[in-house]
Amino acid sequence: MVLIAKATGGGDRPLPPIGMQQAVLYSVIDLGTQQNDYMGTIKIQRKLNVAWELPFAPKLKYEDNGKEIERPQCIFKTYTLSLYEKAGLAIDLSGWRGSQFTKAEQNGFDVFSMLTPGANALLNIVHYEGKDGGMKAKYTSIANIMPNMLVCELDNPMVQYSIEEFGDNFPESIPDWCIEDIKKSPEFKRYMSRPTASQMAQHTDGQPRPTDADAAAGMSANDDDIPF
Repeated sequence: MVLIAKATGGGDRPLPPIGMQQAVLYSVIDLGTQQNDYMGTIKIQRKLNVAWELPFAPKLKYEDNGKEIERPQCIFKTYTLSLYEKAGLAIDLSGWRGSQFTKAEQNGFDVFSMLTPGANALLNIVHYEGKDGGMKAKYTSIANIMPNMLVCELDNPMVQYSIEEFGDNFPESIPDWCIEDIKKSPEFKRYMSRPTASQMAQHTDGQPRPTDADAAAGMSANDDDIPF
């Protein structure tokens, strides 16, 4: 399955340090088409969530069954699925690649191709005040790592999700808010309303079509047509 693009901290969690931080791409999630109110203007756009591990930021610590666990901090950004030259996704990926997208790539670039082992980058992280008054963190640009830098490996399992491929089979590590947004999308609603296998097996006259299991049940051990 491919996903084609065409022409925040909270609570008591520590914030990742300000400035250029090495990161490892670990999650690309298709959010489907979302409706957003941007400065009073309603926009309906296909969205994509991209998340990174920060291997050198202070670790998150928590307890699990009495055992203290350390996990790397992560940071994410939600993009419009567009490679228009002024779109955030195109700008950030061009900075990471070190080159702009060609016309051919703008006509169809598989965003899941970013998700490869050892996909390291430098994120420029800033802090800002959120709507709730708390301090948040975000990244404003992406660049490639320097030639002499160590390539870090992932701690988290890699996550790739597209609605058309996985539907309601969500990976365990997808955040709840992502699932809520996905379920609101028309793509997810179409997936959930698709005909079932038994419905697809109906003849146009309304009679059930024999399934593979029915056919197998009708065979005898003496059938000469069995190819093995």
